Amino acid sequence: ARNRPVFTSSHKPRIQTIVGQKKTLQVSDLKTTDSKLSGCLQNKAVFAFSGIGGNKDFFRTVENFGCRLSGFWGFPDHHRYTHEDLEQVQKRAVDSRAELLVTTEKDYARIAHGGFTRSLDLAVIGVDTVFGDEKTAFFEFLKTGIRKSDPRHMTNDPGNKRLTCDH
Repeated sequence: ARNRPVFTSSHKPRIQTIVGQKKTLQVSDLKTTDSKLSGCLQNKAVFAFSGIGGNKDFFRTVENFGCRLSGFWGFPDHHRYTHEDLEQVQKRAVDSRAELLVTTEKDYARIAHGGFTRSLDLAVIGVDTVFGDEKTAFFEFLKTGIRKSDPRHMTNDPGNKRLTCDH
């Protein structure tokens, strides 16, 4: 569009959650750095699965965590996992001698409440959008656009670094 700024960003994968057999560990609970956390997959045999448009990209992301991929199963984008699908994931993981399952944040949201019984822990990988030096300008651009469209819903707090709405 004319006279509109162009912002650049990158994606930074991170381990969002490690779902254990007895306890779910949220990354925010950890008192560690990203590099140490990323190391929890280092040299481990993992079986990864995903149902996203970029399954190959996720495959490469998992490899970049320094693990040994014992297997990968890419489902179609927006796949609705059945109990049988998840049982097969588990079976393939065990058969491949995986130490850990790995999936995307998006896929975990689809399976988290489905009673998926696992014999392996599950690492959930999310992605942060990083704006670098353009972060402040990008959020100011968004705030300005929202104020113009409906100023009643914006919180006017100059000290607030987050984009917030009243409802």
